[in-house]
Amino acid sequence: MRTLKPDAAHPTTRRVRTATVLATATLILTPLICTQTPAFADGEEWFDEDGSNKKMTEVAPLNPTESVLGYPVVGLDLKEIQRADVEKKYPHEKALEDAQGKLGIKFQPDVPIKENPDIRNTTSDDTEPWLSQLDGTAKVTAQTDCGKSEATAPPSCGFVGALDEAHPSATVSAQVTGDADFEFKTQTTVAREEGKTSGWSIGGKVSGKGSAEGTPGGEGAPEFNFSYTESTTTVNKWQQLTEGTVKMKIPKGKTGWVDGRMNGGWYIGYIVHLVNVVDQGGKNPRQKMTLIPARVMIQSPSTKSPMTWIKRAL
Repeated sequence: MRTLKPDAAHPTTRRVRTATVLATATLILTPLICTQTPAFADGEEWFDEDGSNKKMTEVAPLNPTESVLGYPVVGLDLKEIQRADVEKKYPHEKALEDAQGKLGIKFQPDVPIKENPDIRNTTSDDTEPWLSQLDGTAKVTAQTDCGKSEATAPPSCGFVGALDEAHPSATVSAQVTGDADFEFKTQTTVAREEGKTSGWSIGGKVSGKGSAEGTPGGEGAPEFNFSYTESTTTVNKWQQLTEGTVKMKIPKGKTGWVDGRMNGGWYIGYIVHLVNVVDQGGKNPRQKMTLIPARVMIQSPSTKSPMTWIKRAL
């Protein structure tokens, strides 16, 4: 291992002299609201499953791989993700390559990380033993460390992954059999959550509801909400409230409904955490890259609307 000097070239190197308390950043929720027309697929066409997926690809294209700078607190799938499942779609060798190529200079390690990464088996396995031991605490997690505020530079954390599920449904209306008129009202609110410190990724939450009126057996769709994270490739950010009404004619012999599809996708991959530590007196400097399995909701980089309402029919 190359000797690491705790100087300005490595602003994230930790000099541990006394026990340090690491505080998790507080998230703040701030609605950013403006009125816009809701995103409905154009025209009178009703889509089957394949047509719906094709239309979503046109409306909200997604990159095959994505990256997030900072720990993806917002948009992280709460389900436990296993390393074996990640490796099938996104091998750790690719994650290490993308971390250095997409997340910036801070992910360029001084030692041959690719030969010996610290790869965890599950999402919850994010305790960092090096930092826990040095800071005199029982448990320091990658999320806690990444949320620290540092005067010289943000912690070296991020997410890299491959597309796992494109444009999942957030909500659907009741199904109505034609020949019938169908009126659907929507409301979608977008709010952003930002960490007060530099270590968190930027993202937000989307909530809304839809209701069908004037149709036989039409019922209001349940309210929905989901979180998302902005990728490093995001061009247009979701920052608006959308509401409106659409009137449709369900053809005779068809069963129709409205499907609210997210303008984003689930990405499966790894949270990467570059750790630099040095003992008191500048002794025993060491460095490693930790990879934690994760699945993150990331918005499409090319649209401002959080959802697209697709007219579906069988």
